Amino acid sequence: MTMRKWVFYPRWNFERAEAYLEAMEADGWLLDEISFSYCFRFKRKKSPPRAVKYIYTYTDKGDVGMNPIEDHLKGVYFAKETACGKRTGAKFYRVVDLREDIAPIRKAQKDYLKKIYLIRLIVALCFLLSCIFAWVTHGIGAVTGAILNAAGIGLGIYILHCVIGLLYLLKRTSG
Repeated sequence: MTMRKWVFYPRWNFERAEAYLEAMEADGWLLDEISFSYCFRFKRKKSPPRAVKYIYTYTDKGDVGMNPIEDHLKGVYFAKETACGKRTGAKFYRVVDLREDIAPIRKAQKDYLKKIYLIRLIVALCFLLSCIFAWVTHGIGAVTGAILNAAGIGLGIYILHCVIGLLYLLKRTSG
């Protein structure tokens, strides 16, 4: 028996997704596959539920990302990687017998995500500044203005997303 669920979690609050997966496993549902980052497919387990830990990793395109964490989880704990779609950089590792303190793993996860959000924020702000510069120096027509307004709304949402993610991660790592 299988079940699909859409589980939305902001990348900066990956602990919520990990806790959800651990609760599903305690109820007898094993994470089988993730598609589109948020569509989780579960299989009903035949064996009794076990206490497991799910560890989130993320790797941006063309980056080493959290590969050292993944190597550690696979090498030391024989962690099972959940099948994810090719276009998502997110993965969850299922660890059955986690004997160590995961504080260093948590720090590495949050440090990497802070770096990613900061880079994306800088790129988005540079794009925004180039649009403003083009508008100031060349003037703007009605059609171009409408396109830039629509793009500006999307860009504003993206910038807000990056800022919220950075602030959340900074708050969580300082406390």
